[in-house]
Amino acid sequence: DMLPLLPEALRNRVKTNKQRPFLAGTVNLVGDRRERESIIASERPAVVIASSGMLHAGASPQYARAWLTHAENALFVVGYQDAESPGRRLLELQQGGEIMLPGSREGSLEAVSAYSRIERFYLSAHADRGGLLGMIARYQPGKVLLTHGEVRARSNMAGYLNTKHDVSLPAAGELVPLKDSGRRKGSFINTSPKKLEALKERHARVTVQVRYDAEAHELRVALPEKLDGSLFGEGDYTLEVLRSKLTRMKFNEQDAEALAGMQAADPTSPEEVKQPAQGEG
Repeated sequence: DMLPLLPEALRNRVKTNKQRPFLAGTVNLVGDRRERESIIASERPAVVIASSGMLHAGASPQYARAWLTHAENALFVVGYQDAESPGRRLLELQQGGEIMLPGSREGSLEAVSAYSRIERFYLSAHADRGGLLGMIARYQPGKVLLTHGEVRARSNMAGYLNTKHDVSLPAAGELVPLKDSGRRKGSFINTSPKKLEALKERHARVTVQVRYDAEAHELRVALPEKLDGSLFGEGDYTLEVLRSKLTRMKFNEQDAEALAGMQAADPTSPEEVKQPAQGEG
């Protein structure tokens, strides 16, 4: 539930008016192709957010074909652009140049002259090198498949990981066995019933009884019998209180392996890094 992380005005809109947080006033969903064509044909000013961000599929090529030819329009690219994607070619194009975009018929391409303003904003949700290394250090996978990104970047990442992990750079359509090569004990998929049950427990969301002991100044959580107590290791936890009201509890535990992975990726990073939540109640 991401609602507590939103600004207060948006939270109140959801709680009080039962409205979607980002759909109000002049912000609306485009319901179908007919409505999309109506927006394109209209002379009223509008801001449209559409996928795919690489302009290779979805609604974005349809808007681009109609609006790129007019200098008073603007197209903003906000995410990662593959080297072979129409979005990347558009960014490299000089004003007035032609770009091939998916056409109105399935599988067709259409040449479009780009006279509009083109800009790029780096709003990608992809993890960077440090984030990926932190996840790998945290979960210790049996096999790592690097499938998305520039060839050079993936090759460098594979070379860095190759001494400790079974790494693969599969091509499109290639079949990859899910068991590792034996360089690391275990397999990519552990079919042990005990292991699978433990995995389910780690991702369980259950209702618990919480009691506050005023004399000891302790918070006591009564765990359900089906929840394995060994999941909660001893150590220092951080109790997070949101906006001076205990509406939710988040327990953060420092993960040494994930931290080491992020520091290995960026030696200049500070030692103190905020860790993701280990459990919520």
